[in-house]
Amino acid sequence: MESTRARGFARVGGERLSGSTDPTLFAPSAAVAVVTAESDEGAALFAVELGDHERPGREPAMDTTRELGWLRFDDTPAVRLGGPEAVDALLDRGATFASAEMLGGASRAMDMAVEYAKDRVQFGRPIGSFQAVKHRCADMLVDVEGMRSTAYWAAWCIGAGHEDASVAASTAKVWCSDASKRVMASALQVHGGIGFTWEHDLHLFLKRAQLDQVSFGDAAFHRQRLANLLRPRVEAGRSVI
Repeated sequence: MESTRARGFARVGGERLSGSTDPTLFAPSAAVAVVTAESDEGAALFAVELGDHERPGREPAMDTTRELGWLRFDDTPAVRLGGPEAVDALLDRGATFASAEMLGGASRAMDMAVEYAKDRVQFGRPIGSFQAVKHRCADMLVDVEGMRSTAYWAAWCIGAGHEDASVAASTAKVWCSDASKRVMASALQVHGGIGFTWEHDLHLFLKRAQLDQVSFGDAAFHRQRLANLLRPRVEAGRSVI
């Protein structure tokens, strides 16, 4: 089962969908898609059984370890799962999942960079002894621990049914999306030329991070969502912390 945010969808004559989605993970092999669609009644969540007509072919993607495709529906039957609250719950969980995966990838990329900095010798010394490399590794640690805090907070809020679940999920997606870019860039720099080769695993983590950064809303989308969520509190004179 794959979940996706829809683009250009409309409900046509009851529980039917027409339109296309953004690039969707596992669309070429999914049996059921959970789709967010806009209608005259507002955002709603639908389940759509995918037949051969709706299931797309596999599209080229940077992360070749995951299938990617565009779902296209034309007056396709769908089952309504819920309204705006269900849409928000799906987005919160998807953003938190992507944040947690970016955390795991960034943590591993940092560990690989530190191990390499200890082993790689230049000018008769391990490169980890050079100040520039030390600073990059230290910055990676700061970013990874920040990612850990926000991703764990989002997961806890969702699990506990906390009222700040949406705020926490969007905060995690913003921080983890931005931080993972910095961590992957630093890990590449520490590895040097070997980090760009197929023989080294670092490129797998970098490509997965780039896909996670735009899944379930990119950082810009979630910054706008945070502004919309927090504005009523600011206008009412309440704390946003």
